[in-house]
Amino acid sequence: MKTLTTILLSLLIPGFLLGEDNPKNKKLVIGKIIPNQEQVAEKLPNVNPDKPKKPFRKPFPAHWGKPPDIQTRDLKPLPGGFGMGSSTLAHWIGENIKKDKTGLTKPNRPKPSKEVQEKLNAMRLIQNELGVARKSLMEELKGKSKEEIRELIQSFKDAQKEKHEELKLAKKELAQEVRDKIQTRDRRE
Repeated sequence: MKTLTTILLSLLIPGFLLGEDNPKNKKLVIGKIIPNQEQVAEKLPNVNPDKPKKPFRKPFPAHWGKPPDIQTRDLKPLPGGFGMGSSTLAHWIGENIKKDKTGLTKPNRPKPSKEVQEKLNAMRLIQNELGVARKSLMEELKGKSKEEIRELIQSFKDAQKEKHEELKLAKKELAQEVRDKIQTRDRRE
């Protein structure tokens, strides 16, 4: 047993003295690991101010939709000044540019009929009148007591009740007229 203990001690003592983790040179910190300066220097990124940054690619027009998900790994100049990218992306951009030139991307929205336009304008006038009345009410309410505010609001509601009803009716009539129209692919009849 004595021989086993001496062998173990003879192996452990040189390991403590010659090992890298010598407790004489390090502080004991519980619950916190302090990295060596060499380890910190290795993990810091190499920041080179002379190195040019990645160029910003201008965004694609929204009406083109989403670019293709699956692309090849080749790199070529993209048409339309969109920088560099795959040939799949270049083909997609080229097709969309052709569609834009021929005008096939967005059909023109048809103009509403004169009757509908008149109703729409009348409804907007009522909305504007109510907006002006609300702004003037807000100016009157400044600096008033709670009782005065309640009275002013109630009188405003009573005075504007007819306009609110007129606006509701105009909106319903307009919505009904639009629903009654037959809607085809490129124009309303």
